[in-house]
Amino acid sequence: KALEYYQKAININPKYDKAHYNIGIIYDERSEDDKALEYYQKAININPKYAKAYNNIGVIYKERNEDDKALEYFQKSIRITFEEDVFDNLNLMMKSLDKAFFLDKEISNLNLFINKLKIQNFKQYKKFSIDFSEKINIIIGQNAIGKTTLLQAITLGLLKEDSSDVKTVEFDSFISKGQEKSELIVYHNDEEKKIEILKDKREIDKNYFIPFVLAYGSNFFTSKTNEVKEVAQGIVNKKIHKDFASSIFVDYTSGFVNPIRLLEFLDLEKDEKVSEIQETFIKTINSFLEGFKLVANDKNYYFQKDNQEAYLRLEDLSEGYRGNVLLITDMLIKILGVGYTPETIEGIVLIDEFDKHLHPRWQSKLVNQLRDTFPKIQFIMTTHNPMSLLGRKANEITILKEVDGEIVAEKKQGTESIDVSIILLEYFNVKSTVSESMQKDISDFNRLKLKKELTEEEKKELEALEKFLGNTVASNLIYNRPYLKFLEFMRDHKEIDFEQYEKLNDDERNKLLEEFGDLFDD
Repeated sequence: KALEYYQKAININPKYDKAHYNIGIIYDERSEDDKALEYYQKAININPKYAKAYNNIGVIYKERNEDDKALEYFQKSIRITFEEDVFDNLNLMMKSLDKAFFLDKEISNLNLFINKLKIQNFKQYKKFSIDFSEKINIIIGQNAIGKTTLLQAITLGLLKEDSSDVKTVEFDSFISKGQEKSELIVYHNDEEKKIEILKDKREIDKNYFIPFVLAYGSNFFTSKTNEVKEVAQGIVNKKIHKDFASSIFVDYTSGFVNPIRLLEFLDLEKDEKVSEIQETFIKTINSFLEGFKLVANDKNYYFQKDNQEAYLRLEDLSEGYRGNVLLITDMLIKILGVGYTPETIEGIVLIDEFDKHLHPRWQSKLVNQLRDTFPKIQFIMTTHNPMSLLGRKANEITILKEVDGEIVAEKKQGTESIDVSIILLEYFNVKSTVSESMQKDISDFNRLKLKKELTEEEKKELEALEKFLGNTVASNLIYNRPYLKFLEFMRDHKEIDFEQYEKLNDDERNKLLEEFGDLFDD
């Protein structure tokens, strides 16, 4: 009877897409697949944006074990409108194919970058909020302030519920003492995803917000026991699907792969894409090296210093470069292993102490190199190194501070126009960039310059200080006319409480400088 009346509706209005779709459902329930496909397709011909029809076609092809067609139709459905049951279908199908599954703009039309995170009762974070830039985010703060904890919170907020990377995580260890649960809210532009961390599990209200995510702890090593053959096969077959974020939850891990051994095992794979994969590894790793490179010579792989013939193993590299090589190698394994390239992969990468043990020259280059090599990735990283902050925009650096017992996120004016000494003072709260003895000499110099009348002994002391400091970095101060004018200003305005002004933020300090600017000729 239902068929009869749907057909009458179609006779009256042949363009009635829902009637065709409902007839498809009836044939679907009767297991008459060909008829169901015919009517679902008619509904789509009338309305190319009929997402449910695409999804149902995908289900039929999945039941027929025609996985490529099923994947095609599920993705067509999800591009039109995002439904959780379509996500579930895609997720289950990729699991059956032994492949990782995540979303990007091409599949879902969703912007999966994080632009904000709110945390409540997550370890030392009682009530906390932080904003993110779309490309580069560097988090700094004193030891034990919670930088690693913040990366762990972000990771738990991004991974889907059935992720293998959280199977060994003790969730109750993240809940603040005396609380029953932790709460995270991840903001993707206008969309928000809520996560509750309970004592034995995570609960996610929008589990389908799953971008490609990699997360790395600060200590990672390689081991000769790694199953490199299986990794090589996984890359070639695009079946890398685990250990995307597990290292962020442990103190150290030895699960990282030596790229030389990986390149050797890739040679054993009978696939026309192997040489292209190897070329990507070598080219990308070399873009992060300086003074030496990874060389491929007739299926022999080794590192070699510029203008030298000696062959170097991974173990021969400095700790900083070795860690960098392992990190980039692992990123490439995961990226190529899910069918993308460094240029096309879209997602989020978190790295704790990303520039650890690197020479300062490379610390200042590394951020831009990561951005240029992986142009569609959002990086969220921690550091203790001022050189890594050079040339960054205001929204790319976040300082974690404790204020009245609460951790807060603070942003300043950026570092595009300041040097590393100012970064140390402004961002790392260093009291001075010179030694204690020189601090005392400068203090004595300032004290004497502030006096309107000097004794003969004080004149000699000032002269000696000027002679000594004139041969040091402090010469920039003692011969700086605006600085001397400022000393005079302090002398003449002793009623000003200068300690109060140390608490001003950048905007307030600039306003103060404008207010007193007419007092200074220079």
